[in-house]
Amino acid sequence: MRTISRIAVAASVVSLAACAPLPPLGAVFVAVGPPAYYQDDAIGVAPGPDYVFIRGYWGWRDDAYVWVPGRWVERPYPNAVWVRERWYHAREGWYREGGHWRGEGRGEDRGRGHGDRDH
Repeated sequence: MRTISRIAVAASVVSLAACAPLPPLGAVFVAVGPPAYYQDDAIGVAPGPDYVFIRGYWGWRDDAYVWVPGRWVERPYPNAVWVRERWYHAREGWYREGGHWRGEGRGEDRGRGHGDRDH
């Protein structure tokens, strides 16, 4: 019975490891995770009908987190949806994956679509 339990545990660990996302090549790793809050962005008025407001995010510069403010961006194709930047935790530390567009009109999701933390 112990052997079966050990095999089940080992199989679970292997299957979970196989599902874990790999950091992109060239990812910059940070030892400390990003702040758990967002700063308020002054949204204002859209400059045109096809513009989407992309919220700000915590970026890493030199040796500290810095707030990168939000901005208005023209939608690149009809029904495009912005998927915001995210920070992920990996064995090597925290890394940021940039935002991307997805949605009907391109027929594909141009991002990776995984995640640990929405920051």
